[in-house]
Amino acid sequence: MAAAAAAVTATSGIMKELSDIKVAQAKNDTEIKNIGSSVQEIKADVKDIKALYVTHDELGVFQTSVNNIDKDHELRIRTSENFYRYGLGALYLLNIVIGWYLLVHFGKGG
Repeated sequence: MAAAAAAVTATSGIMKELSDIKVAQAKNDTEIKNIGSSVQEIKADVKDIKALYVTHDELGVFQTSVNNIDKDHELRIRTSENFYRYGLGALYLLNIVIGWYLLVHFGKGG
C-alpha cells in the first residue's frame, strides 16, 4: 500500500511537472509568435528606410544639378539687369543726342 501510495504521489508530481511544462511551452510559443511579428515589422521598416536612402553619388548629382540651375538663374538675372541698365542708358544718351540735334538745327529762329 505504501508503495502504491508512493507511486501515485510520484505520478501526480510528474503529471504536475508535465502540466507546468505545457503551460511554459504555450507561453514560449506565444512569445515566439510575438517576436516573429516584431521581426516582420522591423523588416518592413528596413525596406522603408532603404527606399528613402540616397547614395552619396545620387546626392552629388542632385547638388550639381541644383547648383547648375542656380547658376543659370543667376546668369539670367544678371543678363536682364545688364540689358535694362545699359539699354536704358543707351536710350537716355540717344535722347540727349536727338535733343541737341533738334535744338541746334530747329531751335534757331523762333
